[in-house]
Amino acid sequence: MRYFFVLLLLLITCSIQAQVNPSKIYGTWVKCKATYSDGVELPDDHVMKYTYFKYKFEQPDKVQATVSYFEFNAPMLFEINYGMLEFKSPEGGMINKFKIEAIKDTLILVQYGRDGADDPNSVKLYFIPEHVYQNSIVLKPEDVYAVKGADTVFKQSAKIYAQFNEDSFQRYIYDGIRDKISMDGRAGYFSAGFIVSKQGVADSLKIYEGIDESFKKQFVKVFNKAKGKWKPATLNGKPVAVYTTINLGYSTSETMLPAYLSAQKGNEAYNNKDYDLAIYYYDKALKNVPTDKTNLYKRAMCKWHMGNTAGACEDWNKIKALGADDATNAMIAKYCK
Repeated sequence: MRYFFVLLLLLITCSIQAQVNPSKIYGTWVKCKATYSDGVELPDDHVMKYTYFKYKFEQPDKVQATVSYFEFNAPMLFEINYGMLEFKSPEGGMINKFKIEAIKDTLILVQYGRDGADDPNSVKLYFIPEHVYQNSIVLKPEDVYAVKGADTVFKQSAKIYAQFNEDSFQRYIYDGIRDKISMDGRAGYFSAGFIVSKQGVADSLKIYEGIDESFKKQFVKVFNKAKGKWKPATLNGKPVAVYTTINLGYSTSETMLPAYLSAQKGNEAYNNKDYDLAIYYYDKALKNVPTDKTNLYKRAMCKWHMGNTAGACEDWNKIKALGADDATNAMIAKYCK
């Protein structure tokens, strides 16, 4: 009987130690590194190697994920059970599961694969607090948009950005336009820039490319309604002004459906490493929707795999002109000298 109680005590102790206090995970974490679960470096074409990614955990059980530094996707629920981090839908359905390897200065998560966390193809993700990530980024002269007297206006970036008070400024704009004008039969690309002041007010709007006059007018109305709905950017704990852009793309059903079907065939060929065939389908998709950054990136990766680095750089630079992400910038920095 004595041994039974000793064994029971050990089991209880191990159970307690295996539990992770959820309060340790609250806050915003940015991915700083990704490897396979055994620590082997990911190849350059792996989607998680260079992609910017972050989680925001809030009390008591809400988490938001994003691949964009300045806005978040819809919230999910999370639970921590015996060293496992589980993401669930608002209805309670399982979305994703990770093994927690560490929560301290660094949050280390191992993605569950077909064979669990020990699957050799599982990815290990390393996160650091966002303020630490931002402090690690060194400002360069090209990060300055303008100097006005004693004030500097910075270009918005992962280091310095203004935050819209709702989850997504882009969704706010899309919804505000859709509520007032029909986009049926309309297609095109819209691009605008503006400054969010130190007081958190969006102003100095400039439209670079529009779809038509009624679209522009409605955009301006929605933009003006949101002028005061911003949290200003900060640098070294002080508010600063930032310049940012918004890009909107619209396609008709006559172009969207063929583009989608061609992209699906391109993805299948890409996964089968038939890069020549994949380029054929991505070309067809981009003919219908030329500003699709995902298809441009995948076509660039096909060209890169085939040794056509110059062609890949051409596509990566097209993405950069549309608003590059971290993966595109990393590939340009590494291969487009």
